[in-house]
Amino acid sequence: MGWLERTSRAMDYLTGRWWFYLLLLALGFFLLPPYASKGYSWPEIPDVVAEGLSHAVIYELVRLAWPAALLHVLALAVIAAVVLWGERAAKAFDL
Repeated sequence: MGWLERTSRAMDYLTGRWWFYLLLLALGFFLLPPYASKGYSWPEIPDVVAEGLSHAVIYELVRLAWPAALLHVLALAVIAAVVLWGERAAKAFDL
């Protein structure tokens, strides 16, 4: 049994257990760096949260709405081509 098979078995075992996900959450909570580089006292926390939310990345994604719509239409067209023409459209799907 090679190392790849042993690793696969170990991952199958771990991902089948509920405590593994709890462990991942706890590790992420304690090991990830904080959002802010300095501590804040209680009266400042709402201002920090408001500042973070007002400059959220999601607001910048609005400018990408038309390219996203174009990509969705293109993906649907490729899927429809695969349904209609089968193997002849498989290269377009792979692309």
